[in-house]
Amino acid sequence: MTKQGASSSRFCGNNGYRSPTPPPRDESPPRRSPEGSDEKDIMRAPIPAGFERPPPLGIYDRQTDLDEHIDNINAVLDFRMVS
Repeated sequence: MTKQGASSSRFCGNNGYRSPTPPPRDESPPRRSPEGSDEKDIMRAPIPAGFERPPPLGIYDRQTDLDEHIDNINAVLDFRMVS
């Protein structure tokens, strides 16, 4: 019977020592934004021109060249100064 070497699963490349077990997770509820935070100001800020509603874009029907279709979409976005 041959003697088997030490299991390689015990050695993690850290000189044979495993990293310490992390502390238990804090089970407290998620933190909330403080009162008077910037969230309301952000939601009230006006939307810049060109971002109000996405421009109507053609649907790719696989009957035309995909690169040309993408070029057309980019042209529409460039015209609206969105991209």
